[in-house]
Amino acid sequence: LQRIRVDANNSRLGAWNGKRMLHPTVESALRLDGQVHDQAAPLILDHEHRASEAFQALRTALPVIPGYAVPWQENRCDFSRDLVRASTLLKERYGLTRGCLKPSEGGNGGRIVANIELDDTRQLEELATKAWNLGGDQVLEAHVTYFERAIAGEQVLTTPSAHVRSGELLDGLTLQFMRGTAWKGNVFVGEADWQALGLDKALYPKLRGAMSDLNRRLGLLHCGVDFAIGTLGGKFGDAVVAAVQDINTKVTGAMFLREFMARHADVGGGAATRVLVPEATGNAHQIRSLLSKFSTAERPCEEVGIVPGRWAMIATSGETSVRAGAQALTLERMLAVGAGM
Repeated sequence: LQRIRVDANNSRLGAWNGKRMLHPTVESALRLDGQVHDQAAPLILDHEHRASEAFQALRTALPVIPGYAVPWQENRCDFSRDLVRASTLLKERYGLTRGCLKPSEGGNGGRIVANIELDDTRQLEELATKAWNLGGDQVLEAHVTYFERAIAGEQVLTTPSAHVRSGELLDGLTLQFMRGTAWKGNVFVGEADWQALGLDKALYPKLRGAMSDLNRRLGLLHCGVDFAIGTLGGKFGDAVVAAVQDINTKVTGAMFLREFMARHADVGGGAATRVLVPEATGNAHQIRSLLSKFSTAERPCEEVGIVPGRWAMIATSGETSVRAGAQALTLERMLAVGAGM
């Protein structure tokens, strides 16, 4: 090897990979009762966030959604009690009716349970038992109703991400292809793409600014921050929130897209990656053969990785990111039905 690039954060930043950093524990939140009683929802959220590990470390606030850290405890009943108390806080302080349960440390959207009825104590206790058995801290957050944008007939949620690599803020943002709560690829979104998708122009620099500020304060070498754009309901009504949802100080899936764009700098901003559905992964030769028919010097498309019959990812480019994403989906569908071989 002539060159090896080391692109990893200081080990002290490993704690930021836990979603619990963004929220106060239930116990910490309950101690704020006297300060938040009868306050407006944004003021309550500000008080609560100041009790979080993130605020204590940064000494400044991040834009977040309401939520509470529920640390794992040896006594299952105590753990279940805290999860139910977290749901009560979301209801009483914010007037919310739905929540989202997430493992503090997880990947690829695994074990996330969305759209939980906060009044359903029985379901919460069942979820607590499952989470307790699997171990690890949890967070219970407000359920976000994201906006949706269509790419080749597939709905993409407004969960953009910003990235730092080698200590530098990378261009643009990315949106995620999803199946349920599982990540299935990314679409690069430049400022023109953002506006073409009908998204609020003012949010684009705001999200990139939040990532830049976090990078400056933490001294990151490598990081991705996932944001939520949507509505919460309750006392927030139909107000649009834009908040940090997850800080990933380890390798993120979007780096496959970023690496593809770095190796093909001439493609500009029109690029996408896609994790293929299982039925499209059966034959590595067929995948490579189809990609070669569509790939050109100006508009490359290529495999990122293939494990035949189990997993495969492709990367595509286009005049715009929407077109690149559409091509990735078209190729996936062709492979799934065995067409074009």
